[in-house]
Amino acid sequence: YLIVLGSQVKEDGPSNDYKARLDSAYAYLMDNKETMVITTGGKGNNEPLSEAEGGADYLIRKGLDQKRILVENQSLNTLQNLENTKKLIKENGDDVKEVQVVIVSADYHLYRAFYLAKNLDYENVSCKGGHGLVVMLPHYYTREFFALIKEYLS
Repeated sequence: YLIVLGSQVKEDGPSNDYKARLDSAYAYLMDNKETMVITTGGKGNNEPLSEAEGGADYLIRKGLDQKRILVENQSLNTLQNLENTKKLIKENGDDVKEVQVVIVSADYHLYRAFYLAKNLDYENVSCKGGHGLVVMLPHYYTREFFALIKEYLS
């Protein structure tokens, strides 16, 4: 399974950050024809549709077969993404302790995503990164630093 963690979806499609994740996922999926992808993320107040649905639409427009896509569109944060995805994998007849899982997110977000996945019993998990606008990286790394501290303290 390839899990693409969501990011903002705008009227004209995924944000630059999300496109980078989806493009990275698409390249992986083209090389790994048996891999299923799970797009994640609920609908924020400023989004026309859920991040998961926006991600799935983007991948389908690029040519990915819709049968390879599962949509997790209820989550509002990374922990919920991974909890809900774990349920989807189980509903699909698999167990996160037995299957290989690759999490796709922005480079700055991978450590926390990996940490959360391991705490949710994802056994064979790895990560694949991609990032959008380089000018935004200081902001993203600062935000991620504080989010990681919050995870350690909770």
